[in-house]
Amino acid sequence: MLVAGVLLLLAGWCPSCASTPEPKWVELPVRVAAPENLHEACLNAVQHASMRVAESNLVDGKVTSAWSEDLFAFRRPNSDGGTRRRAWIEVMPHSDADAPNDGRVGRLVRVRVERERNKALRHPDKSAEAEWDPVGDDVEFARRIAFTIQAQVGADFRPSDDFYRRMGTDAGSPSGEKKNP
Repeated sequence: MLVAGVLLLLAGWCPSCASTPEPKWVELPVRVAAPENLHEACLNAVQHASMRVAESNLVDGKVTSAWSEDLFAFRRPNSDGGTRRRAWIEVMPHSDADAPNDGRVGRLVRVRVERERNKALRHPDKSAEAEWDPVGDDVEFARRIAFTIQAQVGADFRPSDDFYRRMGTDAGSPSGEKKNP
């Protein structure tokens, strides 16, 4: 009994055993003519938020940004050494019984912005010496990305020709057929 109490006490003091914050997703239902339209809007929204796209998968409906770091140049009293963020976007099918039958399909866009704080205060401006600690998701930043996606996905939105070039499909093909080499 005493051993179990000591183990529980030590588990509470172990920094690597600390629980990570619960992910907080912002969900947004949208209607689009083609999945390519929504995927392009997701890529644009990440770049509009001053983040770089790390991974993009049209088939799985996922976009992930690289870490965007905001380090402090000087140590501040009672403060951390800066923050970093990474965005996760997932697109999945969504049905809406009240939606008009206009040829567009329903999708649910989920956005999460993961945030970490730099605990290394000796050199807070050096990324290589940073010690990142999860502090919870940035819901406001995720909302900003979600609303940017919503603003871009309208009845007249069409992916750019560059999007089709990167995906290896014909610009006039809404089905996303691959080009013949």
